[in-house]
Amino acid sequence: MTRLFKIIFVTCPIVAVLSLLMRLIYPQSIGLLALAAFAYFVLTLTQVIEFSTIDPQKYNPFQRILAILGCLVCLAGLAYIGFIYKQS
Repeated sequence: MTRLFKIIFVTCPIVAVLSLLMRLIYPQSIGLLALAAFAYFVLTLTQVIEFSTIDPQKYNPFQRILAILGCLVCLAGLAYIGFIYKQS
């Protein structure tokens, strides 16, 4: 399980950065922006799962709050992207 988390911690930021760079080339593509938001959502959700179940002592309370807020911000971003996609 921890190996899976390490893979997620490495691949999600790479996917997000690559999709944002591709968005510079294709500015009309809302899917690339959604992919970046989803990658960061998976990353922060994995952090929340890790500190709540697997290794509670790994993160201090400030990092826990940041992970939860990051997860909520990514979720709100995905909802907003879905709203934009529905409008167009």
